[in-house]
Amino acid sequence: MVGFDLQDASGDARRLVLRASRPAGESITATDRAAEWAVITMLSARGDVPLPTPAWYDQGPALGVPCFVVERLDGVTVSRALSGSDVAHRRPVSDKLCDLMVNVHSVPTEDLPPQLERPTDWDTHIDSQIDKWRQVERTGVEPDPFVRHLANWLEDHKPTPAPLGLIHGEINNDNLMLGPDGTLSAVDWEFARIGDPRGPRLVRHRIGGGPTRSDGR
Repeated sequence: MVGFDLQDASGDARRLVLRASRPAGESITATDRAAEWAVITMLSARGDVPLPTPAWYDQGPALGVPCFVVERLDGVTVSRALSGSDVAHRRPVSDKLCDLMVNVHSVPTEDLPPQLERPTDWDTHIDSQIDKWRQVERTGVEPDPFVRHLANWLEDHKPTPAPLGLIHGEINNDNLMLGPDGTLSAVDWEFARIGDPRGPRLVRHRIGGGPTRSDGR
């Protein structure tokens, strides 16, 4: 990810960010720029999820790898904005995150771009998530008893089924930007997928310091 300024012939500048895939074999995790682009353009068109405005997409001819450009957001990450703050200052941001996640999770699955994999049912989805932990243990440099125990524990303590929906996939304080006007935006959508919307609630709890909204909802 690279930030840069683009000046046109009149001298006006646009503050932009380039996100590009790493060359084959250089990335630890494989993510799809086309799928990420499809998600952010869909959400940008809806207008109810604050995020960087998409500008251009290139499948590879320009830089040799798939990439896209978005407008650069003003503001700071939530990590920096709330560093050293108390619960009273955190709760309003927590409430905004709650609203943001509700809007993300409320997108009808039929409106999501075809680039996102569709789980056939809840059991298939949760089993695939548990199997990912088993793959982590199998492909590690050496056996990891903790990861193996985690996978076995999840197998025995599956959560109750819930409607699947769009999730950001990596909601954390470094992927949330707080603007000068107080707008809370989500960035870095490379792990967006259809999954269990209940997981991100843990992040909201961590930011706010409590399980409920300050308005009681």
